[in-house]
Amino acid sequence: MNEEEHLLIRILRRAGTHTLVALFLLLIALATVVGGLTDIVRTLQMAPLFWMMVIALLTGWLLGSSSLAFWKSGLLGSLTGVLGIILSLGRMAGPVVQALIRWIELSVEIWRWLLIKGAEYPNSAPFALAFADLSAGLYALAARLNAWIYGLMSASATFDPLMTIMLWSLLIWLISSWAGWIVRRRGQPLLALGPATVLLVGLMNYTGGDAKILLPLLGSILALMALESQHWREIRWTSKRIDFPLEIRQDLALFVIPLLTLILLLAAFIPSISVRDIVEFARKLTELRSERVDQVSESLGLEFRYEPPTYYDQIRNGGLPRGHLLGAGPELSERVVMIVKVVEDESGVTIRGVPSGMPPEVAEQLSMNAPRYYWRSLTYDLYTGFGWISNDVDIKDYKGGEPAIPVSLPWHRLVIQEIYGVEDLGDLVYSTGFMVAPNVDYQAAWRRPRNMGFPEYKGDLFGATTERNQYRVVSLQPDASIEDLRNAGRVYPEWIAGRYMALPDTVPYRVLTLALDLTA
Repeated sequence: MNEEEHLLIRILRRAGTHTLVALFLLLIALATVVGGLTDIVRTLQMAPLFWMMVIALLTGWLLGSSSLAFWKSGLLGSLTGVLGIILSLGRMAGPVVQALIRWIELSVEIWRWLLIKGAEYPNSAPFALAFADLSAGLYALAARLNAWIYGLMSASATFDPLMTIMLWSLLIWLISSWAGWIVRRRGQPLLALGPATVLLVGLMNYTGGDAKILLPLLGSILALMALESQHWREIRWTSKRIDFPLEIRQDLALFVIPLLTLILLLAAFIPSISVRDIVEFARKLTELRSERVDQVSESLGLEFRYEPPTYYDQIRNGGLPRGHLLGAGPELSERVVMIVKVVEDESGVTIRGVPSGMPPEVAEQLSMNAPRYYWRSLTYDLYTGFGWISNDVDIKDYKGGEPAIPVSLPWHRLVIQEIYGVEDLGDLVYSTGFMVAPNVDYQAAWRRPRNMGFPEYKGDLFGATTERNQYRVVSLQPDASIEDLRNAGRVYPEWIAGRYMALPDTVPYRVLTLALDLTA
């Protein structure tokens, strides 16, 4: 063995079995919280947050081993965490080190100038530049924090990835150092891991995550309760000079480990039992029943109930063509599926046709100035990597001419078009922009939950259907200028940000890191 291995063995022996086991269980519990947090908050990464948790846990444990009072330990631990987060996540370590180096160099030059006659006059420019860089970095960090807090207090909060990472990192630091201090000083696992448990349970409840992620946390708390209870019991026995056999620890372990395993298995299995799943399983078993089974069912008065999928259930999975289409063949460009005639456009430059006999250059110019339209029927909101799908929808019936969305919206113009289906359009209503209303009875499918989108119309429109193959439809075409888009700001509605700007879980770590570096 080399010297490093001997030193590690001496440290482990000095720490003792109780300390190592307690720290191991605390690591499992807090790693569960970190893992759940990184799974919920997309800007957080597991590795840096895990090591920050480890350092905070050891810091709290060392402070708990000292004779410092609670408030002194808390103040020292909190300041250590804040300073570490600013230096690491705020990227202020480099400017701080440079400022310290330049300060030391300047101090040496000052002493040399004072002690040595004729020495060169101290040059303070390097220190001034380093201090200016440090001040600029701290000012920029404080400005981002102030803007983030102001937006939060004024109910117009914007997403700042750096502030989000620093906030969650500070929270992990506080609950980890708290857990280490409480277990080391008082031996109370419930009090130690209470804040961590409340944080993870609250996040899981808010985001609807899988509750099974709480099992390692539950197991660690129960194991720590047994360990600390026996440890402090032995301390009392020793202080009162009561002899006890050391084999009692093994007996306790043989009793606690199977009981803990049974509790975790029950906690994992019981919530997964669903009456709905049992009914669905039984229904699938009876799908291939024979004629004899049908007769027996009728004789027993059993009525088979099955709700076939709706039309919208079938088209919610849009998908993508599996072929690699390098170019469009003639049949794709010449095949007429429908004819669309723009009846009225508020832009005032709609071209319904070019008169015969007009010079070619004039006709070309008129065609270039005509608005460009894209005809759509369905809008999907989820990309799976294999194609597009839509969330669940609610169906609502409308009379002809009854608007599905407001007739007027800012930065939109009204367009009236007539649709003539040459082939089967699948009962879908086509329009340009946002469909307002066709002149025939129709059904509209609204994506759930229906508390988003247009406030008074309660939803995000997936599409509409009608039994008619010819109809006139009114729609709203976006008409915002470049200046309007630039002046709109980045405060997006919550339903837009959550539905259309959320990143999938398959985004590589290097892509997220690069995005954070570019926006930090």
